[in-house]
Parts: sequence; C-alpha cells; structure tokens
Amino acid sequence: MSQGEGEVIGERTREAMQHLKATGQVYCRLACTDLETLARMRRLRASGLSYQAIAEGLTAAGLPTARGGRWQAATVRRLLRQHPASPKRRVA
Repeated sequence: MSQGEGEVIGERTREAMQHLKATGQVYCRLACTDLETLARMRRLRASGLSYQAIAEGLTAAGLPTARGGRWQAATVRRLLRQHPASPKRRVA
C-alpha cells in the first residue's frame, strides 16, 4: 500500500513541476534571494568580468549566499543562466 502511495505522490510531484516549468515559474530555492545582488551580478557580467571575478567581488563585498558561504564562479554562472534580466515569479 505504501509503495502505491509513493507512486501517486511521485506522479503528482512530476505533474506540478512540469506545470511550473511550462508556465515559466521558478520552482527551486535560489542560492541568493536578493534581487539587487542578482542585478549586480548582471551588471558586472555585462561589463566583461568573468564569473570567478564576480564571485570574488561578491565575497569581498560581504554579500552573503543563501547559506552564508563564499560565492563560487559556478554559482554565479548558474544564477545568471537560471534568472535572466527579467526575473520570473518565485514559487515558495
């Protein structure tokens, strides 16, 4: 019985995720929830800085990640790709 329930939950979750993706809504937790930090990343990238330079600059400026750690180039790159200039509505 619990296996059947697990399958139903999995199916509902997949359908909900597909719906969010189809409507362009973000369905994951951001590494950074501050829209100003995202805008800053975009400006720095547009000015020609590398992802590594942006990460180092954010860390040096004391801007926190969601978990309070150091910024990584891969995180900056992922955020900029996942959240283009016009941020979409976040789903909590």
